[in-house]
Amino acid sequence: MPAREQLGGALLECLQDVSSLLEHAHSTAARQKMALADSDAETISATSASQEEVLRRIVQADERAAALAARIADQAGLDIETANARDIAQAAGAPHTALIERELARMPELARKVRDANEVNSKLIANGLDVIASCLRIVAREPEPTVYCRSAGLAGSDNWALSLDSRV
Repeated sequence: MPAREQLGGALLECLQDVSSLLEHAHSTAARQKMALADSDAETISATSASQEEVLRRIVQADERAAALAARIADQAGLDIETANARDIAQAAGAPHTALIERELARMPELARKVRDANEVNSKLIANGLDVIASCLRIVAREPEPTVYCRSAGLAGSDNWALSLDSRV
């Protein structure tokens, strides 16, 4: 079984990986925002795929960190259910304690930045979809009939060539 110091180093590495991935997600969201503003479909697609991959990697790194934290807690005799992040950092021992605490302190702000950027991008995408839906409704309208029918009304159909649900 690895020593707590080795586990502490591995935990620190996982936390640094998560921080790095969050920074990457934030820069990708910023690129995506520019692509949305420029209507650059290729970059929008690429940044969306990149965000999905980063999310997958964050989940994996977080799962590794949780497993390492559980092993550190076990070796230190801590109950993983009641131990907090500071307890785990302390149990990891020097020189890792301060570095783990620093990474843990950075992550909430990084996550907030990513969440805020993604919310802005989501609103930009929703606005773009509304514009596209409006344009499609206009384009899909049948031309006004110019022939009268037997009932003295204009002949034609009330049906649309394309129907979009405005709730989407």
